[in-house]
Amino acid sequence: RRRDAYYTPGTVAREVVAHAQAVPRVVMDPSAGDGSLLQAAATQWPGARIIGLDIDRRQLAITRARNPDWALGRVDMFSNRSRASSPYWHPMTSRVDLMLLNPPFSYRGGRSMHIQHAGESYALTPASAFVGLSISRLTPGGELLALLPAGVLSRGREADFWTASRSRWESGTGAGC
Repeated sequence: RRRDAYYTPGTVAREVVAHAQAVPRVVMDPSAGDGSLLQAAATQWPGARIIGLDIDRRQLAITRARNPDWALGRVDMFSNRSRASSPYWHPMTSRVDLMLLNPPFSYRGGRSMHIQHAGESYALTPASAFVGLSISRLTPGGELLALLPAGVLSRGREADFWTASRSRWESGTGAGC
């Protein structure tokens, strides 16, 4: 099965991290790839716990060799079983202050990812589904910074998800994004 493997350039990663509003204790990237977003965070906040997840075993081994102090694990974000079996995704142990994302953009064949978010069911593109799943791991007041495809926030079929998410964030009942 083909997967997206377009990693975030270091300059872009540093720019994304610069937008964080607070000093995080725990930072996670559930599509870590080569770890560039996490490296930017680790440089900015040397005391933060760094958690990286990815579906690619080989890339995780490379990232682990470069960053032995990080908590890294394999997770298929679109598999309920994979997420449930990950100690780094468990709701009681993986609450994070800052979620960094450069999720898969591919939407080949138009196959939607079905997720539950804030009590509602949504059929989303992979990038939006990553956001929806990741929000659940944020601490109250936590932040999510994501690189997303152009137009994803206004795409017709995803408008309900983004409208509901924005209203939760603006009302203070959800994490900030």
